[in-house]
Amino acid sequence: LLVSGFFEGVDFDRLLEDRGRAPYGDAAVIYAPRPGGGSEGSEAIGIWDDSLVVVGPSEEAVRAAIDRIEGRAPLEPGALDVFDAYGEVYGRLGPTLLARIAAGFDPTLEARINEIVEAMELHVDAQRDIGMRLSVRGRRPEEMEQLARALGGALAAARLAAQESGDEDLARLLDYAEIDPAGAYFDLRLAVPFEFIEEKLGDCRWVRRRSATPVEEGHDAPADAAPADPEEGAGDR
Repeated sequence: LLVSGFFEGVDFDRLLEDRGRAPYGDAAVIYAPRPGGGSEGSEAIGIWDDSLVVVGPSEEAVRAAIDRIEGRAPLEPGALDVFDAYGEVYGRLGPTLLARIAAGFDPTLEARINEIVEAMELHVDAQRDIGMRLSVRGRRPEEMEQLARALGGALAAARLAAQESGDEDLARLLDYAEIDPAGAYFDLRLAVPFEFIEEKLGDCRWVRRRSATPVEEGHDAPADAAPADPEEGAGDR
């Protein structure tokens, strides 16, 4: 799985502190699960030149990918055709991720997904709105159609439960998701408008500015410091 972007300000050492850290190649750092367990997840994660995140099933797989990126190894046919390598996030996945997510809505779906699904192809476009397409493929069209209907029902039930519990954010997010069945495969699509993202994350800059400009007792806050109440100064956003 590859994720492209600008990661210069991301503290990966803190985010991945449960993994071992090792520089690799010309411009990469690899975070791999520690021997004996203790790491959350079994995947290895490579950060290349603060612009590319490589996620693989093992440290060896991530090293091999970085070798190809830096020209030490020849390019090999990838899991995706070159025409399918688009978006800020793209890659081919096994069924485990979808099975874990679906289990949160309906525990009976986890085993069905692991049994029926062969592969999944993920694409995420995050230029402004967030658009995600997860293409899910299986062996038997009839069972895939049944699985698509079951997932659609689970999404609808989860949306209703979120509304009844007063979790409007989750209800709105689930409202942006849909299942598009097509025989032996189906697409799980999620289209989140930029306005929703801005609304939910808009206050983050206030928190960051407050933490970056501590005020000592007995001293006035800097003129450009964020107001204590995020609602103050809302007109400046």
